[in-house]
Amino acid sequence: RRSSIAPTAAPQNLRHKAVAAAALMAGAPKADRENGGSIKRDVSCWIAALRTHYLVLLIFTVIVYFPRLCLSYLVFFLAQSLRLIARIFGLETNRPVQNRRILVVTDYLPPQTHGIAIRCAAYVKHMRAQGHEVVV
Repeated sequence: RRSSIAPTAAPQNLRHKAVAAAALMAGAPKADRENGGSIKRDVSCWIAALRTHYLVLLIFTVIVYFPRLCLSYLVFFLAQSLRLIARIFGLETNRPVQNRRILVVTDYLPPQTHGIAIRCAAYVKHMRAQGHEVVV
């Protein structure tokens, strides 16, 4: 039996795709492309090109990044200013801390001999010396 598809159909289809791709890369209008791609593909190519364009990055920086950065600094300086005002007017008291009950959950304690274990043991010893109830 003979196949219904001509043997030259596949190479001709590849040739049409290659011509359409070359026309698209050359910027030819859609009417000049042979069996070319759709408008959707053209638009997606332009969008991909715009995403990496430096002007878009600059606009993003000016519209999104810079205002958020300024807002962060504004919140920080407002908090520090209010803290200063509280100190000036005596709203913040420096009363001694009452004895507290502190729970330390750690895997790093002596008899281990590395620095973290020694530091944790020193913290516990110091808090107990201050009168806190420390449970390890």
